[in-house]
Amino acid sequence: MGVSSAIRWIARAKIGELGPRPQGRRRASSLEAHEAFIAGLIGERKDITLNEMVERLVAEQSVRISHSALSAWLRGHGWTFKKVRARTGAGSPRRPEAAPGVVRRQLDLDPTKLVFIDETGLSPQRWLACVEERRGERCRAGVPHGHWKTTTFTRALRLTGMTAPFV
Repeated sequence: MGVSSAIRWIARAKIGELGPRPQGRRRASSLEAHEAFIAGLIGERKDITLNEMVERLVAEQSVRISHSALSAWLRGHGWTFKKVRARTGAGSPRRPEAAPGVVRRQLDLDPTKLVFIDETGLSPQRWLACVEERRGERCRAGVPHGHWKTTTFTRALRLTGMTAPFV
């Protein structure tokens, strides 16, 4: 600690300021003066993108700012934006009842051509938890020592049975 910092520390202690001060300095954003304009943009179109907002700020307010800085400012003021617009209403692929064509196409599937891939794993650690012995008797069983490796078993399941097993 240099002499000048010790003098500043003593001066702060005299006025009762004993805790550390926040590091760095808080600079006011250039967007604070344009908060009403930004709120108006969002009010006009709820699905406006950050890039569109940046373009409008440059064109109409002569404010140059990156979309990441705008995003940080919006988050700091309680606004959140999704990268992809939400799909609502009929035609949404996550709602089969809204897309009857998908259900109709499923009825045409040939079950003999369907293949389901299944994967399962076996770990020696799980085996130890499954060992049973009578109450009061010591369990004597071989335990694998060394590296505890997990074995993965993958297979294809068809209507005719299991095919393509792979360990």
